[in-house]
Parts: sequence; structure tokens; C-alpha cells
Amino acid sequence: MLPKSSIYYTLVLIFSACISPVLGQQNTPKLFFSSTDELDFKTVERPFTTQEKENFLPKFDSGYDTLHYNKQESKEEFLMGIHFLELNGDNSIDAIYYGYGGYEPNITIFFLQENGKFIEQSRHLESIASLEFDAKHQLQKVTFLNLGCCGDYMEFKTEYIVDAKFKFKPTKSSAKMSETTFPTQYLAQPIKFEVINDGYSLRYKPRIYDTPTEFRSSPLKGNILGTYESKAQGIALAAYTDPSGRTWWFVEMQPTKKLKTELCTTMMELIYQLPTLILVG
Repeated sequence: MLPKSSIYYTLVLIFSACISPVLGQQNTPKLFFSSTDELDFKTVERPFTTQEKENFLPKFDSGYDTLHYNKQESKEEFLMGIHFLELNGDNSIDAIYYGYGGYEPNITIFFLQENGKFIEQSRHLESIASLEFDAKHQLQKVTFLNLGCCGDYMEFKTEYIVDAKFKFKPTKSSAKMSETTFPTQYLAQPIKFEVINDGYSLRYKPRIYDTPTEFRSSPLKGNILGTYESKAQGIALAAYTDPSGRTWWFVEMQPTKKLKTELCTTMMELIYQLPTLILVG
């Protein structure tokens, strides 16, 4: 069994000879995650008119004047980014702002209403994919999408648990490289597997290419993102046989402390800065 503790994943391609996959009925092609996964606030918010929203603005500790960076959007656009809903189960209206934040990605800000004021609790340079509540309508989990900015090539989908004090704790994240080749069909049932031999390489395209090169100004050995030792675990989501007869698996790898790595500079920085984001095994 794969570990059930709080973990991080990465999604890329690895050539694996651990198990022979069996393709079932073809599934509809899909992306691992994309901007289409962003939350539709209409499904969770309480509807207010633009004028009603504007009447609420004086109650925000971070209002139009502090959130409206560089005056690059109209007040009407700003008000469209404010969404009212209950977040902490106290039967009062709270709010989420999602919109322009002075940067290339939009910003998400959570507000709780306390003593008639909307007090900022948390802000994230990400969009929301989903919100999960308990029976008392207290927010329990948030899933964010970070699709990169400024030419970034790594994209993330991260789950956070929200505690009783409205603090956000990351528990699971999936990452993908924008250049990854995605499959056109998926396995009917994902396959949990373990790498048998040392030296299987995680690649972003189903092609063996090991010539030292640069990717976005970072050194890389061909299309290798990392080379795994034995006992590394993952989940195979799709299979592909190339013209030479070689079988490739499209996988999501479990984190591990053992990796013979050739990761890009950006990925190495992530590993150093976030000890829980370990992509190796």
C-alpha cells in the first residue's frame, strides 16, 4: 500500500518495466489539471447586487483603496471579484476576493466577518479549484491552482486543510511541467507500482534523449527530470508504446528521500525551500 500521510506528488513521464499495463476501455482525453478546474463562485456565493457590494466596502479592513493596486481595473471589475459566503460556521456572511492583485497572477484573499467588520485572514497568489465545508458550513479544505506566471513552466494543484483558527496547512500537491506530453487515453484503472531496478529516468516526453542541454536557461540532461532508485513508488495513469515497441507509462510519482536527480534549477530550489515537497524515491 502507498503511504496515506500528508504527501506531495509530481506528475511526469517515466519509462517503467515494473508491471505490464493492461489498457481497458478508452477514456475521454483529459489534462491532469488546467484553468478549467477553477471554481465557479456562482455555485457557492450568496448573490448581491453591485450596489449592495459597494455598500459593504467600508466594512473591509482591506478595501477598494488597498486592494485596487495601480488603478488598473475599474471599481465595477473590482466589485465583481468580491464574493460573499459563510466560511466559518458562525451564521454570518464572510467574503472572498479573487481578482487583480498588482501582479501577473490574480490574488485570492479570505475575509471573516468579526464585529461587523470583514477582517483579512489569508491571501494567496493562486486561484481556487474547490472549497469543502462540514455540516455546519465551516471551511475544511481548499484546493488551489497555481498555473505559473512570468514564463514559469511548473504548474501546481495544492490541497490545504483549514483548521479551527482559519490557518491553512498544505497536505497534498500535484505538479506538472508545461512541456509534458499528455496521453490521449488513460488506463481503465490506475496501477500502483514500485520501481524494481535503479536508474529509471523520469522524462517529460516519451523519448530517450540524454544529451546535456539547457531548458529555460537551466542545465538539464536531455529530457530527464530525475533518475529513480529501486523501490520508488508511483501511480501509472496511462500507457504508450512508441514506434520502436518501447512501453512508456504516464505516472504520478510518490515523494521519496532517495533520488539520483537531474532536476531543473527551479525544481531543485523548490526541494530546498519546501522539505515536504520531495519528488524522489
